[in-house]
Amino acid sequence: MQTIAQQFGNNIFVECCSNPVLSSLAKNILNNNDNIYVYTSKHQSDDVQNFYTILQTLYCQGININWDVLYQHKKINRVRLPNYAWQEKSYWYNPNRNTNQNSRINTQESNNIRHSTQSADDKIQAKNKQSVKRENLLVTMQIEAAKILGLEAGQMLDINKPYREQGFDSMMSGEFLAKMENLIGAGEIKMDVIHNHPTPKELHQYLIDTYFGGGEVDTSQAISMADLMFNSEMDSIDEQDWHTIKATDGKLLKWFKNFDKKLPKVK
Repeated sequence: MQTIAQQFGNNIFVECCSNPVLSSLAKNILNNNDNIYVYTSKHQSDDVQNFYTILQTLYCQGININWDVLYQHKKINRVRLPNYAWQEKSYWYNPNRNTNQNSRINTQESNNIRHSTQSADDKIQAKNKQSVKRENLLVTMQIEAAKILGLEAGQMLDINKPYREQGFDSMMSGEFLAKMENLIGAGEIKMDVIHNHPTPKELHQYLIDTYFGGGEVDTSQAISMADLMFNSEMDSIDEQDWHTIKATDGKLLKWFKNFDKKLPKVK
């Protein structure tokens, strides 16, 4: 374990066991408070809950979790959650409101599972294809960044303001750059790129220069286009099974939504 820590710089250790032994020893041997130790099972503990605790811990440490495998054969709806505790919201959900939507979710879930079983060669070939053009690169960047930040309709990033000042942390930056890699068919875009080009405008120009042959690009319409497309997508999500109880809702509509919560099968 000293060799692993010293030569590979590893600080996350997962012990596969029926009861943790090595983790306790390692804490004394390695003597590093920054190390993370998790174990698969422990005597007289809930193994299922422990499994999810491991996933939470690894995810918070930046480990990439294959959610398609975890949630396969399960009906899971994505819900946009607030970034901060004080952005509290109530959601109205009626699973019987739209049966076509459930069918679409099942189809999408099957596609996700099939996609996760692609061969490595297929994934590499797909990654090398640009799915975004230079003319709409800034639009795509704005929309993807807004999704990662969890913004709502009517909210959008300022292209002249650094990502970090607009709410990006290191994990969000990594997720955003990985998304850009896939969309533009690039190799690894290192984290220092977003540090050296901290605003959407600067990062956009860097990507144009590096992956799209350089030159000037007319972005005068990109901001309004990104706003329209993002708002349309967010509105379509709100109009599906999940509905937000808004301050602007009338008393009668709020009553119906609350009634629908308690008796979802009533149409």
